[in-house]
Amino acid sequence: MMADNYYIITYGLEENVPILAWDESSREFSRNKPVSKKKYQLKIGEPKPNSIKVVDHFWISRPVVNKQLAECLSINIPEEQVQVVEVDIDGIDLSDSYYIIHLLQRYSCVDLDKSDVILNKNGRIRSVTNIVLKKEFFVDVPLNNRLAFRIDLDYEHNVIHQSIKEKIEALNPTGIRFIALKDWNVSSPFGS
Repeated sequence: MMADNYYIITYGLEENVPILAWDESSREFSRNKPVSKKKYQLKIGEPKPNSIKVVDHFWISRPVVNKQLAECLSINIPEEQVQVVEVDIDGIDLSDSYYIIHLLQRYSCVDLDKSDVILNKNGRIRSVTNIVLKKEFFVDVPLNNRLAFRIDLDYEHNVIHQSIKEKIEALNPTGIRFIALKDWNVSSPFGS
């Protein structure tokens, strides 16, 4: 089934890897268009670990990745579908540059009749037991346009095609996991 080829990118489960927080407004990242600033400021979120492990992928409602992963994604995802935006991370001593991966494609592709999701009053996903993508999505949207995207009902989760997942995995990155979309639920980020 074509939907089996899609994954959610989420943070790894290593110890002492901080979750990041915005140190300035992130409003522009909720839109389906490039952000205007060339660089954003992030900080360590709460709770702060006692010691900090630097990984290739951090999390802040969008992937925050090192230069190698940013280059991999920008090479393998069409340019008009992704924006790579440099960040500074206050409180972490980094020897590499880091970037937010801002996916510009958002699709109305969830089959609400077959999915088990609860929406909030704004029509966004509040809780997920399982997500089923509409069959029309695979017919109407060419594969090259659905290699990496966000679901219109969900601001935070980035969906990637298996071919992109395999390119990332070939780099053996730290701090990142991929959960099959068909297995995604509200507990997935926590390793359940």
